[in-house]
Amino acid sequence: MIVLTPLLLALAAPQADQIHTAAGDTVVGEVTAATLKAVDYRNARGEERSLAPAEVLSIDYRPQPELYVKARDFLEKQDFQNAVNGFDAAAREGGRWWLEPMCRLGRAETLLAWSAVDPGRAAEALEAYREWLSRWPDSFHSIEARIGEARALARTGQHDEAARRMEQLASDAFRGNLGAHVEHRAQLVRCRILLEGGQAQVAETRLGDLIGKLEEDLRKQDLGQGARQLLRRLHASCQIALGDARVAREGAARAASYWEGLLRRQGLAPDVRAAALIGLAQAAREEGQLREAQLRLAEVVATLHVQDPEVMARALFALGEVTAELDDTPTPSRDYFQQVVEDYPNTAWALEARRRLGS
Repeated sequence: MIVLTPLLLALAAPQADQIHTAAGDTVVGEVTAATLKAVDYRNARGEERSLAPAEVLSIDYRPQPELYVKARDFLEKQDFQNAVNGFDAAAREGGRWWLEPMCRLGRAETLLAWSAVDPGRAAEALEAYREWLSRWPDSFHSIEARIGEARALARTGQHDEAARRMEQLASDAFRGNLGAHVEHRAQLVRCRILLEGGQAQVAETRLGDLIGKLEEDLRKQDLGQGARQLLRRLHASCQIALGDARVAREGAARAASYWEGLLRRQGLAPDVRAAALIGLAQAAREEGQLREAQLRLAEVVATLHVQDPEVMARALFALGEVTAELDDTPTPSRDYFQQVVEDYPNTAWALEARRRLGS
């Protein structure tokens, strides 16, 4: 195994694939295959090596062809039509073994993102994911494809089936030793789908159970640093989702006690702290306390180092809405909507901000 220091990693990055591991290392070499059985690679000495899927968190393939890079840039900017065309062109270009499946996966991802503004694209996204899974069912990246397929099912209104698919993925991850991070992630997506489908009570119960399991895993002394960081992010996402479920079930004002309880905890992740302040701002706004809501949101934007772009974009968008209700005092609400579009273009809130800006 070749594990590089940050300096050597920066020098090697353009020429070699990077495998990010559960141990927290980055393994550099040429990935020759990535399946649900093993991730195979050739190291700098030309030696063939393998990692179990549970040891691998993600893979960055290098170098990436120009057409592929441009397509991903179009997707980041939510230029969906050009992104679809770009992924199609990159797939036809040919190259290393990974290029076509990653292009086809990018195309499906684009269609799913597009469906947020054009619901008719959801069926196209579902078809794209199903076609992908029929061609590469044993790929390491089939995990992403199955999650995308479930989200596309939910977008077409098939929430129960989508939730069932994620339950199946969690079960397959456990039986196939794909790693606890895959199992927990599938369960989190399942809970989000249940929440979107109007089953807030069920989602709330499942999220409570999932938070307990994540906390149990995080207490394990032999947990790798990479896996620990990922599980912490999943734990934070679950705490936020649980708050959203409480809001959906009982309203923002009654759910305020949950957010207040989180804020009293030591060592709270910045993303969760931000979400709690957003939740309290939502409660204040619901009760007509617009200035209080504005101050809570301004605290998030000005003082917290939030990692999840969706959380910060949500805070900025909500701040724009509240400021508009306060007759654009002290700052024009358009400034906040514009900041969402410019700084967080690849978020659901950017789509909403564009609508408010009339663009």
